[in-house]
Amino acid sequence: MPNGEGRRKRRLKRKLRRQRKKEQRLTPQEQFERLLALKKATRCILGAEDKYKIFVRLTEDFRKLGEKQQEAEEPFENLEECFTLSEECRAEAEKLEKELPAEKEEESQTVMTTARERETGQKKGKGKWIALALAALVAAAALGYKSAPTRYILAGWEESLGLDEQAMKSYEFLGDYKDSRERAKETAYDYAVGLGDQSPKAAWRQFHALAESHYKDSAEREKNIELRLIAKAEPGATVMYGTGKWIVLEKTDGKAVLVKSKVLAHRKYHDSDGKVKWDTCSLRKYLNSEFSDSTFTPEEKEQLMAARLSNPGSNRYSTKGCGDTEDQVYIFSEEEFDRYKDVLKGRAKNMRLRTPGKEEDTTEFVSYEGELVYYGIPAADEGAAIRPVICVKYE
Repeated sequence: MPNGEGRRKRRLKRKLRRQRKKEQRLTPQEQFERLLALKKATRCILGAEDKYKIFVRLTEDFRKLGEKQQEAEEPFENLEECFTLSEECRAEAEKLEKELPAEKEEESQTVMTTARERETGQKKGKGKWIALALAALVAAAALGYKSAPTRYILAGWEESLGLDEQAMKSYEFLGDYKDSRERAKETAYDYAVGLGDQSPKAAWRQFHALAESHYKDSAEREKNIELRLIAKAEPGATVMYGTGKWIVLEKTDGKAVLVKSKVLAHRKYHDSDGKVKWDTCSLRKYLNSEFSDSTFTPEEKEQLMAARLSNPGSNRYSTKGCGDTEDQVYIFSEEEFDRYKDVLKGRAKNMRLRTPGKEEDTTEFVSYEGELVYYGIPAADEGAAIRPVICVKYE
């Protein structure tokens, strides 16, 4: 019996070890992100010896991860980057190795402790705490702990050390654990602010996501980035505005004419059969209300300019048009399509125009081959896609 009990305990211990190992197992992407976090954390260390050891370790870990994923059936997206980062870490380790003989301090120092504080001994406890926190962060990142309490502590250390991107990802991973969702927003906001003008598109992605939950002034910051990018863009370039991508058609006097990169499919010009013009069609009402409200924030809508549109009839069939209208969102007329089709290039096809066709219940459209079809398509037919147009004031 004693022997049987001993075997049972040993089996139980082995089972527990396997379970713990399984809990700590990370996906290749998670391993890559942890190694990247560890690499970025080294900027907080002044001690050459500590840095040297970490970069030696990172050189090997990035290389092993890359080699392992080369043999996988579905290599992860950062595979090639692993080898690049391994070489970067190797070069940094070789550089630090030359500094080791001159390294006199036994303990690594952090950037949070000034020379005066070291001389006078002031704030020694704080500097020691930060050093210990960094050491714990490095250890946790290397081990890849996945338990919620440990990950939460790790996120707090990342946040306190200014590693906002890593802290954001850690809090997002934790989901509803404690106040992780709110802290994920806080660190995402700080991360986006820190990106500044260096990576405006990356900053835009963060503010765009935060604007959906009305976090602080994210919607205003999102809009300001969009306007700066529009100001720099040339005709034919694609920019972000609202929830989608738009093609820049023309820029004059601080205003840009944009057309939606992706068409709206299965949308009728009018909801019922019969004679209809642009000023009374249901599409016009939809674009300037439901579509606009769901696509743009209030801050973005403030920058939309009401375009005064001319709506002549058909020159070929003498079909009458309607009077001028003012719209923030609209679709091309025949004349506007001719003006911008060279800028649109391959996208100058499969779209409805607001110019009347042969009959008063039709409108002209552009075929899949890019040919303008003058006799038109019925207003209640959803066969021609809709490509919205807007005018944005960026100055």
